[in-house]
Amino acid sequence: MGWRKMAICGAMLGCHRTAPTPTTSPPEKAPAPVLDAGPAPTPLHLSDESTFALQGTRMLVAAGKIRDPDAPALESALRDTYARMRSDEDDPASTLRPSRVMGAPSSPDVILYDVPVQAERSVVIFLHGYGGRFALPCWQVATAAAASAFATACPALGTEGDWWTPAGEARLRETVELLRNAGFRSFVLAGLSNGAVGASRLAPRTPGTFAGLVLVSGVDPAARPPGIPTLVLQGRTDAMAGAPAARAYATRVHATYTELDAGHFALVVRYRESDQALRSFFAQLR
Repeated sequence: MGWRKMAICGAMLGCHRTAPTPTTSPPEKAPAPVLDAGPAPTPLHLSDESTFALQGTRMLVAAGKIRDPDAPALESALRDTYARMRSDEDDPASTLRPSRVMGAPSSPDVILYDVPVQAERSVVIFLHGYGGRFALPCWQVATAAAASAFATACPALGTEGDWWTPAGEARLRETVELLRNAGFRSFVLAGLSNGAVGASRLAPRTPGTFAGLVLVSGVDPAARPPGIPTLVLQGRTDAMAGAPAARAYATRVHATYTELDAGHFALVVRYRESDQALRSFFAQLR
């Protein structure tokens, strides 16, 4: 898959690649990160990525490179969702103001959508899919999470989105420490596509860290039970991460299972339904 397709798949919420079984043990402890000076002094318009995402989507769909039932509806759904994101960024009354914070020297920045300070500061850590971190799915999750006073943090892990690797686990642990140093005390783990596969594996490896787990359009069906409340959000006709595996996992671990009439890009193609499912789950964690 070329760089253009990788980037657009990330913008379109993470094209899926099969996650191999890790063959090495993760590090016992990642170095503690440090919070940088604070939020960016001027508002970030992360929706500016839309021009590239929409142009690339149009080319890939026309060339038949996206083999998923959502392909015909994808450009229109992305356009509408980016428009909502831009409107939110331009709204002076919006409480969703993204900032960037820095982790350990080896780590790229983390996008943080904070919320007004609560008695117990809680945050959703969202793991991106294949293609790299894009702002659109981060904003979508943040919008739903903010309704229950959860902040949302979105770290980055290159273009593969292979969070199940030792490097991915180290990045997640660094992000937890970064946010803990910033005053957050409660954490929810979420992931999209490859990020969801990684999250399904990492949650059982980090007992006591997370209060909830959200898996969107991806799961490792053989992952151990996470032992925490879990939402599996899945497209019924997903051609990249099949619904049968997601259903089987949800049944086995007693997760809340929400299946939408969509393919791999359910998060944008069924924006309202996915947003409602996320809001309902976050509200239950409060």
